[in-house]
Amino acid sequence: MPCAPARHRPTGGGPGRSLIVAMPATPGAPPLSRALKETAAVAAVLPDPKVVAGTATRAAVLAGLIDARVIHLACHAVTDAVDPSRSRRLLRDHETKALNVAGVASVALERLPICPPAERRMFVAT
Repeated sequence: MPCAPARHRPTGGGPGRSLIVAMPATPGAPPLSRALKETAAVAAVLPDPKVVAGTATRAAVLAGLIDARVIHLACHAVTDAVDPSRSRRLLRDHETKALNVAGVASVALERLPICPPAERRMFVAT
């Protein structure tokens, strides 16, 4: 029986697109003075980078995930040890719309075929 296809396929940017997010200033959090420099360095080595700096929202990052093969987030994060799926990244709208693990996972799962090839691997870096 063949695998069921993913519900969403990348619509732009091709198979190598990179989403790079920098939040040098985040509401309710201390500044990240090196976030822009880090973002520039990462953009210089990743393929087809789309850089979002300072204005990243949950909706923008989730939309960017659809096209991205690689994502780099230079922002604050909060870990929830009791419920790790509630761990989140702090973006511009984090106080009202959290970018949590569960939200990111739902986008990733929609992109994958139900039975992916054995050689496909998912790496999560923090």
